[in-house]
Amino acid sequence: MNGKRISEIELKGIDPKDIEKLEVYKGEKAIIRYGAEAKDGAVVITLKKK
Repeated sequence: MNGKRISEIELKGIDPKDIEKLEVYKGEKAIIRYGAEAKDGAVVITLKKK
């Protein structure tokens, strides 16, 4: 979220109204962008500026 890795608990605490952009990376694109940890995919959340 906003460039930082967050836990599932933090993810559940995000108000959907605060999300500006949501990006999903799968397969090779996820690995290239985020390394081996993203072998199952990555979700990038950008929050609206307050």
